Amino acid sequence: MVLGLWLWVVHAQGPRFAANVNGVVTGMVVTPEDPARIYVATRRALPDGTQPRSTLYTSDDGGAHWQELNTSGLEGAGRIVPLTVDYRNPRTLYVVAQAESATRLYKSGDAGRRWEVVGTPRNLTALAVDFENPNVLYAAEQLQTYCATAQFLRSADGGVTWSKFYSERQQYPPQPIAQILINPNNPNEFYAVGLSGGSGRCSNYPVLWRGDRQGNWERMPSPFGDKFYLFPSGLAFDSTMNTLYTGTEVAYGYYSPREGLTMWATTNASATTPSLITWTPVSRLDVSPWGWGETFRPLAI
Repeated sequence: MVLGLWLWVVHAQGPRFAANVNGVVTGMVVTPEDPARIYVATRRALPDGTQPRSTLYTSDDGGAHWQELNTSGLEGAGRIVPLTVDYRNPRTLYVVAQAESATRLYKSGDAGRRWEVVGTPRNLTALAVDFENPNVLYAAEQLQTYCATAQFLRSADGGVTWSKFYSERQQYPPQPIAQILINPNNPNEFYAVGLSGGSGRCSNYPVLWRGDRQGNWERMPSPFGDKFYLFPSGLAFDSTMNTLYTGTEVAYGYYSPREGLTMWATTNASATTPSLITWTPVSRLDVSPWGWGETFRPLAI
């Protein structure tokens, strides 16, 4: 498992720092046909204070060494949010890039060397490709900035057009969605995790969601109980162990707690009712000194 915002590799013996890339890691994919090949999206602020630059890196040796991709078509794309791979064709990649003017979906068919815009601008924050039909994409869209809410979307034409992907009896998620993950062992099962944001009466604490291909979504229990200053962060799934992972985010304004930053796992994410889902701590990251608003987030397995 690899984690961000800086890269750590988690083994049975605990987290180990990996070779770093330039910038804050915003997305990562591991290609299923060649697990040693990794794609990473980063962003970093520029000295002149202009729009932060996003960069794509690739590694062929499991993250020991990195090479910046010479991308064409992403110039001026802005901040890359999700980075997603088509698991049926791992040379096909998608990114959502947030620029000052608009947020756009980009597609590459040659392992990230050339990119083209797909569809019209939408404020997408998460993206996943269907395991059985590569033309079907799932996404989350932020609907407003102040007291933000979100909606789940589905596209049947590779992201050109979108429709609602939730049942009419459901309300919008009360926060933007940071990630959508499809269970590789059960393509009918979806997971999602929210973004933190807001303050005061608009404070939206991230929550975990579980859904299906029909767009039926329900909340999952948090690993943190009543600890209001700790949030779930990121999702990763180990198909060999049938295990779902999430990490820890500490609310901005709180120093990291004595228990450190913890990685959590559940082997019963498919339980008949969400109340039966249980989380177990599996790894802990202790880094000193702590700052404000620390994050320990799984990116890929």
